[in-house]
Amino acid sequence: MLSIIGCGNLGKSIIKSAIRSGLSANNIKVSINDPSNIKTINNQYKLNNVFTSNYNHKMIKNSEYIFLCVKPKQVKEAILSFNQRLKPYQVIVSMAAGVDIDYINKFVPSDQPVIRCMPNLAVEKSAGVIGLYNHNAKKEKVDKMIQNIFKGSLILKLDSKDKINIIIILDFII
Repeated sequence: MLSIIGCGNLGKSIIKSAIRSGLSANNIKVSINDPSNIKTINNQYKLNNVFTSNYNHKMIKNSEYIFLCVKPKQVKEAILSFNQRLKPYQVIVSMAAGVDIDYINKFVPSDQPVIRCMPNLAVEKSAGVIGLYNHNAKKEKVDKMIQNIFKGSLILKLDSKDKINIIIILDFII
């Protein structure tokens, strides 16, 4: 099960990539801020699990991966909306540009698996380039995520949290 918090361009790209990779739409849950968009998102992606952000704490239940696809200034609020319900097996995948692991770790349990991931929008067509820094998640969890959500995209596994900023710069140049 996959939870996506934020459904702007990046969140929609993750939905498309996951479905293209073979994940059933029934295994994708999405939260959005504007309730008037729920029906549109449901219909556009054939999802049955679209909620407002007021339900993030319920939405993450049973999700193996929780993707933060919100603007950088919304990261803290998003995490605080569900952090009390996190389970040790759940992996936080931050896609917020400029928000580093140390900031995220302030709001989650100290041993919570966290990944920082910077895809470009071509990921929705399985043609993207993704910079990925695994802070502390098990390798098997990361590999499963790549297979189930980013199949076909080029994954650049980075050995330093600071190198992710290079991917952000490359995305602007390309």
